[in-house]
Amino acid sequence: FQIPAPDVPGWYANNTDIGFVPPQSVQSVDIVCHKSAVPGHDYANVQAGSNIMLQWLTWPESHVGPIMDYLAPCPESGCTDVDKDDLHFVKIAQQALKLKPGIASKTDWLKAWVIDDFIHGDFKWNVQIPSDLSAG
Repeated sequence: FQIPAPDVPGWYANNTDIGFVPPQSVQSVDIVCHKSAVPGHDYANVQAGSNIMLQWLTWPESHVGPIMDYLAPCPESGCTDVDKDDLHFVKIAQQALKLKPGIASKTDWLKAWVIDDFIHGDFKWNVQIPSDLSAG
């Protein structure tokens, strides 16, 4: 949305599409933070065991499905210039379908996904960082 990209801990990709990575590319580095993504110019210090809130600027309503949270340790040189080929991710959390009053996944499955709450919650998502996470 902005060139040059602001100094934020989030990754940046100057792609004008809605984030689609074709199935034949899911084993490539394009799946990491999107096609041609580069690390943010900043980082956030977070304590193991703490909860953090992540926020997106927007989200396409067609992006329906689970929300999965991954982490990868940064090298000693830091996170702001890491090559995404060198990162080794581990999933720390996920949510998918959610029981909601008056919503049945068989009849209204789009609203049954947790992403519906995310979209209607100002694109905010809370994540608990594992308490046994090593520094870095």
